[in-house]
Amino acid sequence: MATSFPKGALVISSGDAAAGNCGANSLDYYTDLVGGGSDANLDALIPNYSTYDAVALEFDVTPSKDGYLVFQYRFGSDEYTEWVNTAFNDVFGFFIAPKSQPITAGHNVAIVAGTADTQVSINNVNHLSHSDIWTNNRVGEAAVITKTEADGYTNLLNTQGYQVVAGTTYRFKLAVADAGDQILDSWVWIGGETMLVDQKPNATATVKDPVSCANPFETLDSAGSYDPDPNDTVPTLAFSWTVTADLGACAHVLTFTGATATVDLRTLFSGATYSVTLKVMDDHGVEDSVIRTLTVPAGCSTVTVNDICNIMAVTVPSPSPPPPPPATLADLTNLAVVAPVQHGGVAMVACDGYGIQITAGATSQPALDLLIKDADGADAYYIWHLYDAADKSFDFPVAEKIMGPYKYPYTGSGDNAVTFDAVDLQQGQTIKKYRVMLCVTEVQKWDQGQGMVIKDVTTFVQALQCPIPASDPPAVIAFPGSKSPDSFTLECNALVNLDVSIPIAKSVSAAANGGAVSVHWAVLAGDGQAVWQTTVAGSVPYTFDGTALVANGVIASDVFYTIAFDISVGTKGFDNLDNWNTKMSVVSPI
Repeated sequence: MATSFPKGALVISSGDAAAGNCGANSLDYYTDLVGGGSDANLDALIPNYSTYDAVALEFDVTPSKDGYLVFQYRFGSDEYTEWVNTAFNDVFGFFIAPKSQPITAGHNVAIVAGTADTQVSINNVNHLSHSDIWTNNRVGEAAVITKTEADGYTNLLNTQGYQVVAGTTYRFKLAVADAGDQILDSWVWIGGETMLVDQKPNATATVKDPVSCANPFETLDSAGSYDPDPNDTVPTLAFSWTVTADLGACAHVLTFTGATATVDLRTLFSGATYSVTLKVMDDHGVEDSVIRTLTVPAGCSTVTVNDICNIMAVTVPSPSPPPPPPATLADLTNLAVVAPVQHGGVAMVACDGYGIQITAGATSQPALDLLIKDADGADAYYIWHLYDAADKSFDFPVAEKIMGPYKYPYTGSGDNAVTFDAVDLQQGQTIKKYRVMLCVTEVQKWDQGQGMVIKDVTTFVQALQCPIPASDPPAVIAFPGSKSPDSFTLECNALVNLDVSIPIAKSVSAAANGGAVSVHWAVLAGDGQAVWQTTVAGSVPYTFDGTALVANGVIASDVFYTIAFDISVGTKGFDNLDNWNTKMSVVSPI
């Protein structure tokens, strides 16, 4: 990474910051459990889950001139590529707000260039989406491995320009955290001496309506566009054109790049008026746009609406996916595995009691070849180990399964599925991540005999959390104060006792004059607005009834909300926006 940052870089991480700049990519599952808490800004980016191991750096900036504040960074993670497009992966953001406003209201400027609000994240920037700004660094997948533990990382990116006014002080916050669990690290590199106030480029477009079809080619010209920033001695501008018309049955969309572009009127719909948008972006990612119109004279084209719509359905690339919407409980269950997984894959396991089945397939063949060569075709045993993802040593399996014996020539042996059930996976109120490894040998003992451990193939498993059932007494959710408890889901009619005795004790100790203790509880929707509130006196755990809130129409079932509290001791108030909260939902009664 050093070559990307000639002036050095600041590294922040949800785990081991030094591993972001180490001499090799030594592990496919790098994790350093630092025991950190949550972060309110990052929690808002992932509505369903709490954050862990959050690291944040805050500082103030007072620009000396008007313009757009930007800086350069990279994001990398060991969540790549196994956990792409799942509901659980690490989160980061760069937030900025005038110092007169709370930073929790800050705008996230870690946005994919050219989009309005697509976060730079594991789900949005990877080998499947925006791959042009991302590098695969996973051993076994990438041809060249960069010396960092991150299994994937972005290009050197610019933050989205944030408009600032000279003399006004702004609060900046850089934050990264584990999401949904405390497993697998992520890193953000912030380029030294890359922060600056950029001037917005000026976009100018010339589009002349043709008076006839004698010359069917229309030139779109950006002449007059310029970069006013005096710091850019050699201005570099990127130009993109979008030509669109609503034809009723579909939108006709054409895109071009370059300072000029040529449109063939014969490919457009005769008589239609098209909107022509020019976007001009400078080398710091700050952009300007201008819209013009292009009216196609009647008779220029013979293409029909059906012709155009059929072409659009086949040839127009899909836009880059937006940030994933908040998932419902049904969504997460549907993501879970219902059929056997091929060893080397990735799976999520719903809390339905069935667990997961894994087949070895062709991955076992190298070990079988050794048994044929060195053990005269002895009986083969498939020994499966389930490891907690935080266990780097492979010394302490959570569960072991032995399949076999299988007779030479071992035909179909790899198709026999091993099962790790809910007990093996220790499914409960918390999300768990596991790695599954396989040893194939002629004895019923791990890494013994003439076979081998298939070290270069791992199955990654995520066991989803289970809803809390109704019980007497109710289950307890304890808030330690230093971090958020795991998110939870209540079955219909299940109550839960919310225990905040530790934060109360610390608040009483901090209140110099003492006084009566009260706890104010609130349930917040995804936009941060309170939909329910109550205040209770004393330090006895509060019994929360989510089903009653659903029945009264206060909250919806199968949707995650934030439940948060603050404490009053006498006339003194205490709160912790980052850690005195968690996410909760209630299962639909249907």
